Amino acid sequence: IAPSLQGSNRAAKNCAGRSERQVPHESKMSVPDPSMLSSKRVLYVGGLADSASVQVVRAAFIPFGAVKSLDIPMDYVSGKHKGFAFVELGDPDDVTEAIFNMDGAELLGRTLKVSLAQANQISKLS
Repeated sequence: IAPSLQGSNRAAKNCAGRSERQVPHESKMSVPDPSMLSSKRVLYVGGLADSASVQVVRAAFIPFGAVKSLDIPMDYVSGKHKGFAFVELGDPDDVTEAIFNMDGAELLGRTLKVSLAQANQISKLS
């Protein structure tokens, strides 16, 4: 089932001339490197539905550029994710486009909150 996205028309226009890029790595549990956060390439994605998976989140952000890493912190007590993710894109311009198009968009029936990740959000992983 394809994720429900709203507000992605601009992304489709931007991706039309883009060459296919290979995605080297994605993970579920690793903590983003603080140096990545200062490079303005990591997004905080909040408001994820319980049914959201790594594959769904990746599919939602791949139109904006190469997804270098994707981290969905888990709550080990409940066995579910915590409702947010960190998405690292390859280019700061891709991050700007993703925020513009995905903040307030709907994914699996939930409204997303997408912003530039901040160093203090790393504390949510513990």
